Amino acid sequence: MTDTVNMGKKMILSTAAASFALSAPLAVGAATGDSTAKKIKIDTTQILHYGSNGKAVKSLQVQLHQKDYYQDSIDGIYGPHTLGAVTRYQQTHGLAIDGIAGPRTLSSLFTVQGNYVQSERLLTIGDRGQAVRAAQEKLQALGYYNYNVDGIFGPITKDAVKHFQAANDLLIDGIVGPQTHRALFGVNSEEAPDVQTLSVAAPSSTSDATGLVTDAKQLIGSPYQWGGTSPSGFDCSGFINYVFQENGVNVPRSTSSIWNYGIPIDNPQAGDLVFFETYKAGPSHVGIYLGSGRFVHAGSDGVEISQLSLDYWSSRYIGAKRIVQN
Repeated sequence: MTDTVNMGKKMILSTAAASFALSAPLAVGAATGDSTAKKIKIDTTQILHYGSNGKAVKSLQVQLHQKDYYQDSIDGIYGPHTLGAVTRYQQTHGLAIDGIAGPRTLSSLFTVQGNYVQSERLLTIGDRGQAVRAAQEKLQALGYYNYNVDGIFGPITKDAVKHFQAANDLLIDGIVGPQTHRALFGVNSEEAPDVQTLSVAAPSSTSDATGLVTDAKQLIGSPYQWGGTSPSGFDCSGFINYVFQENGVNVPRSTSSIWNYGIPIDNPQAGDLVFFETYKAGPSHVGIYLGSGRFVHAGSDGVEISQLSLDYWSSRYIGAKRIVQN
């Protein structure tokens, strides 16, 4: 019985969305009388959908009303009329037609007008073009991006964005949304923001790298211990934490967090980190690169030196990262 009711609701919802999507944008007649129509503020990183309610939905309705996609009451309830207006807007702006006001739809809807609409262009995985190129150039100038400025928002660009966000107390989601955009480009996108730049903590050409490599080698023979963080027993990320802390650099505790924290590089140098996908999907093992294709790590037999060229490691290698500090 419940399945039948739910199926009926879905059919009604789909029918309503379709009928609104296929109709032409409606002309709006009399003003709604809503006092917030000229002071719209909305977080464009949120997701609003059928059944949502509140101030954000009200702002959405006002914006759709001003753009002639919505003619019903401004009541803050995401019902069939709001769903239809969103669907029509998506259809006419080349967006995914799902009736959901997510980051892409909200960022398309809301544009900066004076100082009352909180929105800029949203950039995320899969985007291409000049806007992505500009973000890459800015990230590169600040020391977060060490790759080709190609205008393609891929995993390396996402990692650079996440590290920039972490260093500047922003939401770490790897998306160039409103707050990240302002931090990168400034409020008017004309002046450089006062943000944290990076200095490399472990390149092979500095004494820091020498210290990391020396300390790591001195721990060879320490036993493996799940969750271990001391010479009496290490797991792989515990070993990394210990060696870097001995050199005055703090890194996250888990392998996946260290992966997200580091700056991606193509050719590792001594002191950089090399990552592997072993017992689960994603980065699950990490070691310190020594040069000449060797790395030191806390393996199942304890802290040891291994060769990247060995079949086991080469087949599981997923990339290298450089740890940076402010």
